[in-house]
Parts: sequence; structure tokens; C-alpha cells
Amino acid sequence: KASHFWTYRTENSPGQSQAEYLNSYLELIEKHFPALQQLGIKRQDVSILLDYSYAESCDLEFPAETLYRLGRSGIFLEISCHQAAHSVARCLE
Repeated sequence: KASHFWTYRTENSPGQSQAEYLNSYLELIEKHFPALQQLGIKRQDVSILLDYSYAESCDLEFPAETLYRLGRSGIFLEISCHQAAHSVARCLE
């Protein structure tokens, strides 16, 4: 396990798909990976967390090209789905 910890947090832009969001992270990591390697960070030490809030159902869609790119990169993808707070409040009424 890596002894380093690095985090970068951002939110989807309005109208940005989950695939576009994932691709933007892959571009960022690929661009800066040589510097991360110099710090002793390996590809298997890197993960992308997609924190997804939904109202009615948790539906995520990724094009095959994006998943292929992610697989080739060796970077982990974690997905956390949770019901939006306003939906939870509506259910409690």
C-alpha cells in the first residue's frame, strides 16, 4: 500500500455526464502521472471515487471506450450511490 495520500475533489459541471467526468479525471491523472511516479505512487495506488446522488433511481452509464481506457490505465474506480436529501425528506412526509 502506498505511504502517500493525495486527493483532488471536484463536482460535475451542469450537463456533464458521468463519462465526461470520469474522462476528465483520467486526463488529469495521465497528464501528471510521471510526477506521481517520482513520489513513489503506482497506478494501482490511485483510485477515482464517483460520488453519485440520485432522486428516483441510481442509473449510471459509461461508454465502452471510457471503461476500456480506465481498464488500460490500471486505476481503480469506486462508485458511491446515495439518495438525494430532498428525496429522503419527501419519503418521510
